[in-house]
Amino acid sequence: MTGISEARTRGRILRSWRQELYCDPGGKSYTLSRPVFNHMMEDARARKFDLVTVWMYDRFSRMQDQQSVAIYQLKKYGVEVVSATQPIPDGPVGTLIRNSYAFGAELMLYRIREGTYRGKKRRVKNNKLPNAALPTYGYEFADATKARYVIDDRVAPIVRRIYSMALAGVKLGEIARTLTAEGVPTPSQYHHERGWPTPRIIPATTWSHATTHKILTNTAYVGRLVGFRTQVRTGMSVHLVTGENVPVERRIVRDETNPDRVVYGEDVCPRLIGDATFDAVQVVLDRNRVESRRRLHNPEALLLRNGFARCSYCDGNMVATWSKAGGYYLYQCSRNRTDTGKRCPEEGRFSWRASTLDDLMWRAVIAVFERPEVVAAKYAEYKADKATGLVIEHDRVVVLEQMLQEAESKRLRNTALASNEDDDEQRAEYQRIATEAARSKRGITKEMEALRDVLATKEWGDHVLDSLAAKGERAVEHLRSADFDDKRRTLLALDAKLYVRRKGDLDAVAFACRLSERFDPTALSVQSHL
Repeated sequence: MTGISEARTRGRILRSWRQELYCDPGGKSYTLSRPVFNHMMEDARARKFDLVTVWMYDRFSRMQDQQSVAIYQLKKYGVEVVSATQPIPDGPVGTLIRNSYAFGAELMLYRIREGTYRGKKRRVKNNKLPNAALPTYGYEFADATKARYVIDDRVAPIVRRIYSMALAGVKLGEIARTLTAEGVPTPSQYHHERGWPTPRIIPATTWSHATTHKILTNTAYVGRLVGFRTQVRTGMSVHLVTGENVPVERRIVRDETNPDRVVYGEDVCPRLIGDATFDAVQVVLDRNRVESRRRLHNPEALLLRNGFARCSYCDGNMVATWSKAGGYYLYQCSRNRTDTGKRCPEEGRFSWRASTLDDLMWRAVIAVFERPEVVAAKYAEYKADKATGLVIEHDRVVVLEQMLQEAESKRLRNTALASNEDDDEQRAEYQRIATEAARSKRGITKEMEALRDVLATKEWGDHVLDSLAAKGERAVEHLRSADFDDKRRTLLALDAKLYVRRKGDLDAVAFACRLSERFDPTALSVQSHL
């Protein structure tokens, strides 16, 4: 809060009229497409203020190029930017000093990353456990250094029992239900009861399939705890609906030959389970996975997977589950089946047959387009709102293009000066400036490509909506004959959502999309489908 108070004080000194606080919650701030930042940019473009006061310039971004883009764009809006702790003079000298601050901030970011990683790596190489707030279930830390485990006699018998049940052929779901029925504390409940720090974890009241599977596949229980087992990699993935390549972060398992990977011995993590028992359980799990009926699913039987159906009680996703007794898919709230995070306030489970909700959703979409005059009016409103919402991004593209031209001109000018300069020292200075301009140009180009990818993704849905809105009454015929992929694309373009409650509740199903208000579910004859 020190930075906020200093920035506020600086703002009071410079201006005495209306003040507004924009507090970015933090997190992954390696992009300028952040909600709070965009909100500030929208207000700046509307001329709601003419001064932005920050604690340090790196509050825009620790990346040099992104920081320059943010300040350049604010200046284009006629907004002055000052720092409470990094005052700079006006003109080119001030820009040079601010760029030096930006370079230091980015350098500090990389040093923090490298230092943190080296510290973690040094710890595991010294045969000490990785830093962690909580021990693995079944163990406790031997001392305050948290360098090794000792067996926790309170819950170690529960771990052994889970292995015994799995070896006897009891399925994971049945193991979880048995432990829940007997009132056995879940791992998060046990950690909470012991008073161990769990600030971001809400203790789960029930055991889950995922928790039992994690215990049954953890090699720590046979004295082979692996340190630095996984790493985060950024790669490209094909979008399930649009078919576009989108960047995603994945946590992947390091190869066994990776030098960063460390396997601890029993002196650090004592054995709880015998090798024969552990290996036998893995065989059982593999067999169950192959024989599971979930592997025989029909993807086209689940139109609303991936977030199109939402729980009205907690806004959680409705996820698919297979009913072995009925031989069909059901949708149920995902937050009734998780160990962490916000839990659904609705006690007990409720579910809907997948075919019922899929049919209701698609009939609601068709019903919207059965009124082409309403669609045309709503679509005009949507396009106007969207144009206003995207104006900041488009302005940023213009700013980036201008900065790119300036960087290229600077590079060419200094390259020419260096080639014509006889003095070695001055020539080296021109070459340094040209090299810095080329580096800046690469960074701006990268930022521009990322921003254009964001805009292209947003504009993709408009092509679908443009086509449907242009069809008018013929849109209904098109939708009635749509295949599964066309239906998914339409739902994505409409940002359609089906909000679901228990079948007996009022407004058990409610439909919402970009072009309409909440659709009246009674028009769908919901009761006839139950």
